[in-house]
Parts: sequence; C-alpha cells; structure tokens
Amino acid sequence: MRSTRSLQRGFTLIELLVVIAIIALLVSILLPSLGKARDLAKAAITLSNQKQFTLATLNYATDNREVLSGYTPPEANPGGTTWTIRMFAGENAPPVVRTVASEVEWMSLRGYDLIFRNSTPEYLLAPGSVPTNWLPQINYSHLPLVAYMSKRLPDPVILGAADIQRQDWQYRLRIGSRPETIAGLGGPATAEYRYPYSSSFSYALHATFPDRDGATGNIRQADHVGVFFVTPSPTFRLSRRRASDVASPARKVAWVEAFARHSGNKRLPAFFMNNRAEPIASFFDGSARFIKSADASRGAYTLANGTVIEPLSLTYDRNGVVEDLPWTNNANTYTGPELRGQIRWTKGGLKGFDFTGN
Repeated sequence: MRSTRSLQRGFTLIELLVVIAIIALLVSILLPSLGKARDLAKAAITLSNQKQFTLATLNYATDNREVLSGYTPPEANPGGTTWTIRMFAGENAPPVVRTVASEVEWMSLRGYDLIFRNSTPEYLLAPGSVPTNWLPQINYSHLPLVAYMSKRLPDPVILGAADIQRQDWQYRLRIGSRPETIAGLGGPATAEYRYPYSSSFSYALHATFPDRDGATGNIRQADHVGVFFVTPSPTFRLSRRRASDVASPARKVAWVEAFARHSGNKRLPAFFMNNRAEPIASFFDGSARFIKSADASRGAYTLANGTVIEPLSLTYDRNGVVEDLPWTNNANTYTGPELRGQIRWTKGGLKGFDFTGN
C-alpha cells in the first residue's frame, strides 16, 4: 500500500503582489463611488433641512396671521419715534427694558434676545451692551423659526451637512465653550457672540423689507455684499410681509445656501450670488432643489415712484460675511458682472419671481 503526502504550497511573491494590485484596483474603482454617495447623502440632508425651514416658515405664517418674518416690531411708543423691547436677562431675573430709536435697532436687539432665550443662560451678555447696528435678517432669520419649532440653540437643522465651520462652532458650544471665544474672526466680542448661532441658509430679504423703497426711508445693499444702507423712518414699516404677498410661490426662492457647498469646487464653495454657483434653494411652495444662480432673474430695486434700478453692481468682500470665505478665484474681493444681487434682491420683491419655470 502506497501512501501519498500532500504538499502545502504558499503564495509566491509575484502572486502576492498580483493580489495586492487587484485589491488596490478595486479600491480605486470603488472609492469615487463611495465618495459620490457620501456627497449625495450630505446634499440630501441639506436639502431636507432647507425644506424643513420652508415648511416651518409657512406654518409660522399660518399661526401668525400670514406674517412671514418673526422680526416684527411692535407699534411705536406714543409719539411714534421710539420702540421698546423687554430682553431676557436669565432665569428668575427681571427682563431688561431697552428703548431704541428705530425698528431696525429693535430687530437687532430681538436677534440677541432670541439667542438668550433659547441657549445657555450663563452665557448671556449684558443686555445693555448688545449692539444695534446689524440686520439679523442676513444670517439669523432662522432664530424666530427655531423658537417656534424646537426652542433649542444650537440646532443642527439650521446647518447644511457640508458646513464644517458651523458644525464645529455648534460642537464647541455643546461642550461648554463660551460663544464669544469660538468664532475667532477678529470682530468685537459682542459680534462674535452671535456667529456660532448663525445659519448656513439665507432668507429672502423681501420677506422682511417692502417690495419698494419707502418714500422717506429705505434699506438697500451697499457696494459690498455684507454692508447695507439703512435709513429707517416711521413711515417705512418693516416685517409686515405676508404669505399672500408672494405672487409666484413656485418661482420665488425662500431660503438658499449662502455658499454652494455641494457643487463645483467643494474646498472653495461659491457665494450664492456668483453666477458659477449651483446652491440648494427652497421655494415658497415648499419645494427644494439645486438651482443655477446664473438662471435667476437679475437683482433690482424698485423705488417708491416705481423707478427700477438694475442691474445691481456689488462687490464680494470676505470681511463682510460671517463665513470668512474668499471668492472662488481666491481673491479677497471681486467686482464684476457675475455679482448681480440676484435672489437676495428680486425685481418686484415678493410679487416678482426668481426663476421663469418650476
């Protein structure tokens, strides 16, 4: 009887290298697909968050006599030249009463008051030192909606999924960092306090400002995107816009990504007024989708006498936006035909439209 011995044979070096090469090839084929799937998932989250914002906006209007903005000043004090606000000063503390000389100042204080009421009380600034020279509608129009929906700040729903900067700011708030130490953008502490509570999304400004300039007062874009000319007056009423004022809900943008983080150069996203930008936007009919800023109607102002000023000629200045991001050509400032004021300043206001079709 003959016995046989089975010989055990290992891989040769060449065979091992071939296997490694095959695995590397498969990984190189799969990684772009995995990366694309991850990008699509982030875009879906951002789109969902914007849709929630729009639905919250419409629900808020339903519950508040169709009023679109939560920054609605009260009637003026007797005499018509001052407005009063009672600001939250902490649990079990009496409110701080401040009287200001314009509706714009009242709205500035209202922005901080919403932060104070819905975030960590021990991080309160002294309410008497809160600045009144900023417009909360630019990056903080979401605050009344947060107070309406969740009463929680920071709230992840106010962010786009690819907004790494604000995600970091929110994380640091949650672990106990003081708001004014987080942003580090070189501004005064009272300004930096609000930065970590800002949103990735910009709201239609005509939802707060009238479709036409007032006869004796106005709020207009200055030559830079982050600077505004404000000339309020008792006859120029703010934040009285209603959902029924929107003439074409399916064609009028309600919320838009401030920077298009899900298209183009993701390391250097384009500002939404850049004609190369393809941000996610939601509309007053509750829909949300990617748009091309170049396809939007040209931005314009309509004066009280009906005269239309267009096109708007603006400069992008990185110092004028909270994100501190440069223009897509990596310059600090940019002036040119690509910055037309579209979406932010719609010709015809809420009665106009940003896009010609659905």
